[in-house]
Amino acid sequence: MALLRSAVSNEPAADRMRSIFASQLAPLVARLRGGSRAAAAASAGLIATQILGLTLCRYVLRLPPVVGLREAQIVEQVGATVQRYLDAD
Repeated sequence: MALLRSAVSNEPAADRMRSIFASQLAPLVARLRGGSRAAAAASAGLIATQILGLTLCRYVLRLPPVVGLREAQIVEQVGATVQRYLDAD
């Protein structure tokens, strides 16, 4: 949580988030998705927007409608969006 909060106003924290993206998420998406490197990178970036947005709204801002969602609802709804990013041409 501290890294997410800090990354929006602190360049070293933002660099750390970018490093995590480059070393963990991007390679995983590239393996799962296949295809061109550029397409995999775009998919990884879009997936990051979903996960970071969800995390920000649920755990930092604590928006009641998002906090109130059951884990199964999040998996079903956000998972479908993430899957679309993985399946995109």
